[in-house]
Amino acid sequence: RNPLMKYGDTPTGSYFVNVGKAMQDTRMYGVHPVLWLAPRSGQCARAAIEGGRGGLWLHGGVLSMAGNLRPTYGCLRVHDGTMAEVHALISEYGPISELIVSEE
Repeated sequence: RNPLMKYGDTPTGSYFVNVGKAMQDTRMYGVHPVLWLAPRSGQCARAAIEGGRGGLWLHGGVLSMAGNLRPTYGCLRVHDGTMAEVHALISEYGPISELIVSEE
C-alpha cells in the first residue's frame, strides 16, 4: 500500500519521538505507553503534507490466536515484551529524540 497515503505502509524517514500514554485497549495496543512518532524528514514528511499522515505510533500488543500482531492503521507494532525493553532503555538512557525508519 502506498506509504504516502493514510493507512498505507509505514513511511520511511526521520521522526521526532514523544512518549504518550498507555492505551485502554491493552490487547490491541499493549500495556506500555505508546511512542508517538511525528514526521521530521524523508518520505514521512512528504506523507504528512501530501497524504495527511500526521504521524505514527510505536506500540506493543498481544498476539492474536493465529500468532500475529493485530493490524492498527499503519503503526509500528512490536510484542509487549519488546516494548518493555524499549521503555527500559528510555528509562536507563533518557528520552529518544529521533527515530530513523528505513527499508533495511
